[in-house]
Amino acid sequence: MNNDYRGTTTQHGNIMVVENALVEFTFNAIGEGSYLLISYISPGTNMMQFIELLRLNINKNTVILDYSGFPTDFSAIRKGMYVDAIYSPVLTRSNPPQSSAFLIVIKTDHQATLGFTMDQIIEVDIDNNCLYTGSADDTGNRIKFTISDKTFIRDQTGVPADIHSPQPGQSARIIHAALKNNGTPQEIAALYIQLI
Repeated sequence: MNNDYRGTTTQHGNIMVVENALVEFTFNAIGEGSYLLISYISPGTNMMQFIELLRLNINKNTVILDYSGFPTDFSAIRKGMYVDAIYSPVLTRSNPPQSSAFLIVIKTDHQATLGFTMDQIIEVDIDNNCLYTGSADDTGNRIKFTISDKTFIRDQTGVPADIHSPQPGQSARIIHAALKNNGTPQEIAALYIQLI
């Protein structure tokens, strides 16, 4: 029986996502310089699988969330835990390769914590820090994404943006917490918004 729950890494536009990465090592520096070493599965030929290592560098812009989606700090991450992470596709040529972490979600089990939605923005509510995607004509097809100060928003060129940037009619790729309710519209916390 295989008890290895490590997932794989995938590219979503100009970001990389790894799910169920195993934390192999953490280094907590004062100020800049903290990092964690993770491992994940890399599929090979003939149904072979390889374990790859990746160093995720932590900086002042890295968002770290606990399993409930609440902000926490780097010291909450320990060797042997599983995490989901969003990171830069720019990797060093070092061994292991290094990248800058944008978001790390600490997991308590191996269930999905991240969801991915690509849809058209139909409304931006700046006063209530949220936006809606889906169809303007079909209320059952709408999703309300709440935006916090920890939500990454990037414009079409990848430059950091704020809630004033998304516009109705514009498409967006949104990484969010896994959908949990069946209300209309569904309401979920947006973690990363890439405008298209």
